[in-house]
Amino acid sequence: MKADLHFHTTVSDGIASPEVMIKMVKKRGLTGFSVTDHDKTGNIHEYTRLARKYDLLYVSGMEITSERGHLLAYCLPEEAEVLQKFRPFQPIEYYVEKAEECNVVLSPAHPFDYFRHGMGTNIFYHRWSALETFNGSTVFPFSNRRAQKAARTLNLPEIAGSDAHTHYYVGLTYTEVEASCAEELLTKIKKGETSVGGKHLNVFQFSRRMFKSKILK
Repeated sequence: MKADLHFHTTVSDGIASPEVMIKMVKKRGLTGFSVTDHDKTGNIHEYTRLARKYDLLYVSGMEITSERGHLLAYCLPEEAEVLQKFRPFQPIEYYVEKAEECNVVLSPAHPFDYFRHGMGTNIFYHRWSALETFNGSTVFPFSNRRAQKAARTLNLPEIAGSDAHTHYYVGLTYTEVEASCAEELLTKIKKGETSVGGKHLNVFQFSRRMFKSKILK
């Protein structure tokens, strides 16, 4: 299965509703997703309903703002309340310890994209469940290559997501894994039984498109 494990909606700084984004995941031919809005889990019951409606596998997620950069956290939908206890702007070790305590999958987000709160070499000094090595919205593709190299150095499982903030690009970057339920997906990530794929988005082209659309309104 292919799952976009990183995108945003109007719950935080996205410009499309959760249903529009999730519907597009299905249209792209993917079979799983995680909504990872900034420091918010969103409406878990609504996401579960939409997953059933579009016949998709759903894991609860959130992009956390730490003192040193952005992190991705994942858990089972029925355990999503644990993510709501992760306070923003805390030291990295706070999140690492809490993730281990609550059985949460924790990964640095776009670690070498310094334009978008990547934590850079700080990743080498902490324990992680996985590493996001293919972020579809990184400003420069070489930041993904650095992340891939770091994952191999640290022997970490690799995950990927579009980091889309609009339905135009959601689902174009994905994590590939053999899983039939949310629990199996998270287990396979921890075991490193994943691969990453898809496209790197042209964020400069997207920015021009969004600018023009606002000017022409």
